[in-house]
Amino acid sequence: MIKLGYKILYKLIGSRFTPTKHFGCSRVLCAEETQTVKPAIFVSSHIERIKGSSQYAKLDYETSLIRKEIITHHPTVMYALGAAKIYSGMILAEKMQYLNLHNTHEDSVPYQDMNEAIISLSDYGAFFFGHWLRDDLSSALIGDLSRPFITLYKPKYQHLDGYSSLTDYQQIYVSRAKVKNLWLLTDFSQNSYKVERYLALRTRMQHKLNPVDIKYSGVYLCRGNTGTVRNLINEDEVINKLVSIGFDVLNPEQMTVEALFQRLWNAPLVVSVEGSAFNHALYPMALNGALLVLQPPYRFCNVHKGIAEAIGRRYGFYVCQSCENKTDFMVDDFDTLYRLIDQLSL
Repeated sequence: MIKLGYKILYKLIGSRFTPTKHFGCSRVLCAEETQTVKPAIFVSSHIERIKGSSQYAKLDYETSLIRKEIITHHPTVMYALGAAKIYSGMILAEKMQYLNLHNTHEDSVPYQDMNEAIISLSDYGAFFFGHWLRDDLSSALIGDLSRPFITLYKPKYQHLDGYSSLTDYQQIYVSRAKVKNLWLLTDFSQNSYKVERYLALRTRMQHKLNPVDIKYSGVYLCRGNTGTVRNLINEDEVINKLVSIGFDVLNPEQMTVEALFQRLWNAPLVVSVEGSAFNHALYPMALNGALLVLQPPYRFCNVHKGIAEAIGRRYGFYVCQSCENKTDFMVDDFDTLYRLIDQLSL
């Protein structure tokens, strides 16, 4: 009842924390940056095939990304919130400021009294494996023993434990806590500081596994059955065609993180259906490699373009042919697919 009373009180007379209104000090870890990038590689006639995007994206924005040549990366900043209390997903601070974040813990989790800690303003890692693998892992590198990185959730992704072990992922999961000095982190941009941490994690995993460069011309990652339904109805045909031109084929749902990392090490080209499977290639594939995204016509999304560009990788896509069922689609022109592969392999 006390916890509920606090929540109601803060929501009634308090103000939700926003960086632009915050009165306290801040630390800029990486200033705003601009980057010159190359447009995506695609077939212009395929634009007519695009029917929609995901519920989390806007189609106009996604289509605008494919031709952009100048990208602005937002800064990475830590805001000093000061003394704060955490109660099951709500952060309660001085001057009646509050913030709601996703929480997966029960009250049985021990109460913690901390001197200093960092927590991200984004909780997307609780819902999307890709965000956890990119954002949570890299953000945790900002913390240290005296100022650890904390989160209010612990997802149950299949490969979470494997990546945590390989990267020495250090993060404290809390449900109820008192923190004398809590820092709020904005770290969603693909700026140079984010890339620096991606490369640090790549090196950390490389040193543990000592992988050998793959001998294939590319790797195809099977979409699998997790997440939102995206059904490439002729995937077997796609796989056979790619194998015939020297591709390896991996099914992440049936593999360990260690095996995935080794089979993707310095891969020059990775092909897959748009979605989270691509994230397995983030750390191990060649830094000057390329991604080719098989785009579902009703779920056109270019989230991986900005990530690839920031690292220095090339990006292209093939918009699949739609079928009667909106979740079904197919690769209908392999000559075009081969041309895109050739362009991205230059």
